[in-house]
Amino acid sequence: MVKNRSIDEKRRYIRIATVIPVEFSLTDIHCRRISSYIQGFTNNISKAGICLNVNDFSGEYDKTLLLGNTIVLTLNLPFLRTSMMLLGRITWKDKESTAQYHRLKLGVEFTDIKKKEAQVIFGYALFKKLLPYGTFSVLLLIGLISLQLYFKEQELIQKNIKTVQQYKALLSEVDNLRLTVDREDKHVDEVRKRYQKLVLQLNEREQDVEQWQQQLARLQADTVRDAAGEQKLTAALYTARKEISTLRQEKDFLNSVLTERLKAQKVLRRVIQEKEKERSAVSSTIAEGMYTWIKSRQQPKTGLLVSYEGDHQLAGVAFTYDQALACMVFLIAGETDRARNILDFYRDQLQKNNAVYNAYYAVDGTPNEYVQHSGVYAWLGLAALHYVQKTKDQSYLSIAEKVAEFLEKMMDEDGGIVGGPSLSWYSTEHNLDAYAFFTLYNRLSPNAHYAALSDKLAVWLSQFAYSRREVPVQRGKGDATIATDTYAWSITALGPATLVSLGMDPDKIMEFAIENCEVETTFFRKTGSIKVKGFDFAKFINIARGGVISCEWTAQMILSMQIMAEYYSTQDPAAYREYLRKVLLYSSEIQKMIINSPSLTGKSYPALPYASDAQVDTGHGWRTPSGNENSALASTAYFLFTYEGWNPLQAKPLRLSLKNILEKESELYYHQISE
Repeated sequence: MVKNRSIDEKRRYIRIATVIPVEFSLTDIHCRRISSYIQGFTNNISKAGICLNVNDFSGEYDKTLLLGNTIVLTLNLPFLRTSMMLLGRITWKDKESTAQYHRLKLGVEFTDIKKKEAQVIFGYALFKKLLPYGTFSVLLLIGLISLQLYFKEQELIQKNIKTVQQYKALLSEVDNLRLTVDREDKHVDEVRKRYQKLVLQLNEREQDVEQWQQQLARLQADTVRDAAGEQKLTAALYTARKEISTLRQEKDFLNSVLTERLKAQKVLRRVIQEKEKERSAVSSTIAEGMYTWIKSRQQPKTGLLVSYEGDHQLAGVAFTYDQALACMVFLIAGETDRARNILDFYRDQLQKNNAVYNAYYAVDGTPNEYVQHSGVYAWLGLAALHYVQKTKDQSYLSIAEKVAEFLEKMMDEDGGIVGGPSLSWYSTEHNLDAYAFFTLYNRLSPNAHYAALSDKLAVWLSQFAYSRREVPVQRGKGDATIATDTYAWSITALGPATLVSLGMDPDKIMEFAIENCEVETTFFRKTGSIKVKGFDFAKFINIARGGVISCEWTAQMILSMQIMAEYYSTQDPAAYREYLRKVLLYSSEIQKMIINSPSLTGKSYPALPYASDAQVDTGHGWRTPSGNENSALASTAYFLFTYEGWNPLQAKPLRLSLKNILEKESELYYHQISE
């Protein structure tokens, strides 16, 4: 082995150990190449020079590669488009030979290099030297961040689970207090009735005593004394006075009991008011969580939202009706961009003259089912009109125009709209949807034609949907089946005043729905079972499955009760309080069914399931989703309408939102009923 380099030279040139492919050749005194190219690799690099390794060196140029000789180097740096040509002088060389290989090391000093070129070479070598450490550091940082995000996500999930559990416990506590108040009310009524009956008895006995005293006085004044009569009256008076004394004691006792019961009643009502205030504070957190869960359903590519969680058969499916509800929820929250992303998908479909189908795959927007229903079109049109009303962006009226064209084609000469293309059945629900759509369209963009279509639909509804006294709202033309949503939407779409003008009684509609569709059932969930009261899809006693609660349709009924309460708030205090009581009752019941989102993207945010039971017949041609726990976009969105106080079929806010009721009206309600 030949060693011709000094320690000073090593210190001078060995800076960064890195490997870069290099080609070099010898030159003459005029810097002309006089040898073929030799392939080598850098060993160490500094700004002044490099150390070259030549493996399997044949020894052909060993004698010519002398110290001081000039060579031309070609460096191939990956980030440069062209090779870098440099001149260098050999300052030292080492040769190492074994039976397996020959290796030559050359120390080369750059003789004609610009400062920028030296910085590029040295910088690249430094980068390559530090790259493994940098990569490891970046991977470590990513790992630490991922770990931190994981723990934060787990913390968020546990927080969401805890919030829902605490809220349900609070609801149960309020319910138990209400039951106690109800029992106390019954006891007070019983005591009050007994007291009133006792007062009547006492008055009667006192009147008897007064009459008998007068009779006894007359007998005693007679010249002819009636000893037997006097004795009889004296005995009757003694018995009556004794009975009066007993009645007075009982009256005083009942009066004290009634006083104490009324005091206890007031105390309980104050406790409920405080619990309602506490519930109001937590309910806002629950509502925010529900909204966040809805946002997590939206897909970035299409803007569509997945409708269900927990049912693998519906995984990734976006129902158009649900998209309309989500669009409205986003608009209420002021997130117009999210609403626009939904509408852009459908506007694109309509601009291409594609049909609007009932369902799509949320990820890529391909149809999931090739079915067109009039009601679905109407809801899409309503969503577009909500957007126009909120943003004043008239360009989205193009969706409403296409919807109007479709619905008018589905309309018969009587003004009724069939279920869809090539369908012959009529749905009251679809016609209510269409009525709401044309009414809102005419309100935002006045048009005599749309007004006329709205009027025709109102006439059709009065003739075919509200034609039977025994069934106030038929499911469709010639179909007396009870569908709970048609009762709720009659109030929501038409309003109490319009129903009265059509000869309908909105109170009877509500009473019939409560009497025939209200059910109490057991809702099973991971944390245990609970008794819940709500509304079925139909008249449950006609269905062998028994009662099933529809969360969406229960929320629809709550919203209609809010509208009725608002309708009576200035004209009938008793009716107002009764509807307010129902709103508080059913809103509390439906919130008992809140579950934590079962998906990874849902992060256990609160949501409502579609129904209290899985895979059961709704009575209207479809079954509820499968799965032990599934969350539904429609149910959650409709509950938010009740919470925020928004009528989706009229695009109008309600003064009596559930939020306001919990914050203000419940206190007024409890104060009034305690008087």
